[in-house]
Order: sequence, then C-alpha cells, then structure tokens
Amino acid sequence: MRTVLGEPRQTSYDLHFRVFGFPVRVTPFFWLVVIFLGWDLVIGLNRALPEGPHRAMIFALWILAVFVSILIHELGHAVAMRYFGLHAAIVLYHFGGLAIPRGSPGYAASAATRPSGQIAISFAGPAAQLAAAGLVLGLIVGSGHEALLLRAFGNFWPMPEADPLPSVSLDMAATFFIVPSVFWAAINLLPVYPLDGGQIAREALMMFGARQGIERSLILSLVTGAAVCLFALSRQDTFLALLFGFLAYSSYMTLKAYRGQGGGRPW
Repeated sequence: MRTVLGEPRQTSYDLHFRVFGFPVRVTPFFWLVVIFLGWDLVIGLNRALPEGPHRAMIFALWILAVFVSILIHELGHAVAMRYFGLHAAIVLYHFGGLAIPRGSPGYAASAATRPSGQIAISFAGPAAQLAAAGLVLGLIVGSGHEALLLRAFGNFWPMPEADPLPSVSLDMAATFFIVPSVFWAAINLLPVYPLDGGQIAREALMMFGARQGIERSLILSLVTGAAVCLFALSRQDTFLALLFGFLAYSSYMTLKAYRGQGGGRPW
C-alpha cells in the first residue's frame, strides 16, 4: 500500500533498519495487530497439535512470516518507485504498511506521475507478494513435498499428493507465509480506495477524463467496499467487515466532499 492514510508519528519504540538501501521503520502497533490477527489461529493449532511446537514458537513463526510477507509487498512498491527515479521509505504499522515516496529532483516531470507509472507502482506491491508466495509454493512442490497445514485452508492450493515437509515448524512457516501473502495481495487488488486496487482503478478511469474518472473510482470504491463488508458480515468476519465498512464510508465522504468542492482532486 502506498502512502494514503498518512505516515504515523515516530516513537522511541520504533524498529529501524535498511533493506536494499530503503529505510524501514516498524511501529510497535504493527506487532500488536499481527498478534491479534493470528491469535485464534495460533491458539487453535496449539490445541490441535499437542505434539507440535510450543505456543510461543507458533506465535514467533506467525509474526515472522507475516512480517516478511508485508515487507516484501512494500519493497515491491519501493523498487518500482526507484525504477521511476524516486526515493522511497517503508513504514510497517497498524494498517499493514506504507511505501512513502520522498522528494527527488525532477519529480514533477517523472514518468511516475503519469497514470501508467502510478498503476505500475501500485501493482508492484501485490505482484511482489504473489511472486514470493508462488516461489515458496514452487520450492515445496519441486522438492517433492507438500505442506499438510496448507491443505487445511481449502482445496484451491495446487499441491499434488506428496511427502510432508520434514518438520511441523517448517510446515507452519510455509503456510503462515503463503496464505497471508495471497490473501493480503488479493485484498489490496480490490478497487477500494486507498488500497492498491483502488489507486489502480482511479488512474485507469482518469485516462478517460480526470473529473469523471475520479468520481467513478470513488463510486466503484464505495460499492465494492460495501459489498465486501456485507460478505464479511455473512461470514461472521468482524475484522474484515469493520475494515471495509470504514473504507466504504471513507469513500462516501470523499465523494461527497469532491462533488461539493467542484471537482478539485481530493487527494
């Protein structure tokens, strides 16, 4: 996800490091949200696999896998920005992550400001995440193994019958990485603002007229967000329902403000 919700303030508890030259900052709330999202899964596995890893180890595998997955997503955006001549920084926080463009000479004339450049940058994050998940899945299948835990998430994983991975911990690590990577990438590609898919839809629709494109992208975002919210409610997924309910409402308010201010760009 690119910077659309605002960069969170820095705190003395933030973790700082660099990856491929990109500065990365991880806020404390990122870890708390990851733990919250995996709580039921980890507790359930701990009860179902009494001979498996200790609960603390399962939590550690979950946190590490999700951390790497979201970092790869944001690195995809950051690498695309670098390709277009922009500097970028990465922040992992409670909403997932942000790849934040930093000012650089010639930014206004950069190809990144064109719709095609914006679409490429927005798509690069989910693409990197899906490619990484596909690579891990390919390595498992190519080695003649299967992740038994991965099968528990449904029958849509293309894995033939094979020997299980050497350890339960490795099975968990692979599953914890693949499933959130595919899920997060798919969610981000929905045409809901400010997700990557919403930004892609906005730039694509603006090619046929800036004012109409922005308005139509907001309507699309509102309708899609509301539909996902209702679907999540039908599945009793409270977190997803709240998230997309909030995004749908945000799109509605932005659309209302946009129409009221005579069509000036709302971002």
